[in-house]
Amino acid sequence: MKNLLKLIGIITIISVIGFTMAACAEDPAEEETAKMTITGFDFAQNGYFVEANASKDDFVYYIAAKNYDSSTDTLELAEVKNRFVTLSVWEHAGDTPAIYKGSDTLTFTVYIYDVLPAAVTDLPILEGTVDVAFKKGVGIVDIALIQPIP
Repeated sequence: MKNLLKLIGIITIISVIGFTMAACAEDPAEEETAKMTITGFDFAQNGYFVEANASKDDFVYYIAAKNYDSSTDTLELAEVKNRFVTLSVWEHAGDTPAIYKGSDTLTFTVYIYDVLPAAVTDLPILEGTVDVAFKKGVGIVDIALIQPIP
């Protein structure tokens, strides 16, 4: 009887470990979403909206936003929260955009709005350029490095 209880205990422990391992999320390094993070916003800028784009040459360009729908060529702007904003990055090198996973330095034009634009005629409060160094599709830059476009 004593050995049977030990066997049941061992089986229970092995089961718990097995289920715990199966429930774990995948490795974050294997995520497919590229990220560009802009830090250093003032607290008063929480709630602002951001989008960005860049081009490598005449045939390759990049979109940075919260979400992007290539079938309608529409994007959803990312919102500044806790003094930073994180944008997903897509690379267009043909008909279909792909998640950017490269390790390049790209010059982005960044557009910052104090309210969510209702129309394409709404102007950003800041439009500027910034070099973002990416490593495996991830890049971080401070807002102070954005050079305003006159």
